[in-house]
Amino acid sequence: MIRYISLLLFIGLAWGQMFDTKAISFGIGDSETGISLFGLSLSKNFNEKHALFLGAGTFPLVNPICIGLKKYNKKTDNQSSYSFFSIQYIISRKNNIVPTLGIV
Repeated sequence: MIRYISLLLFIGLAWGQMFDTKAISFGIGDSETGISLFGLSLSKNFNEKHALFLGAGTFPLVNPICIGLKKYNKKTDNQSSYSFFSIQYIISRKNNIVPTLGIV
């Protein structure tokens, strides 16, 4: 059992090194996880303007898992504006797939 847990942790750490940004969010809304009280997200930048993100979150009776693309319009050290498109799989009483668009 310890071998499996060690292997799972090693694979998780190696997989996490592929991504440029890792984030934890607290609050009602997140551009990457949608509606969630607690969310985890990973982002991989392709170039200055485009990034891929993965996210998962928790909310009472709804748990979204999403994958999406960001297109940065303006990006500085302290601020950025971007539009995004994501596909979310909502784990709830009725499992749904929801496409989302947004501007942040």
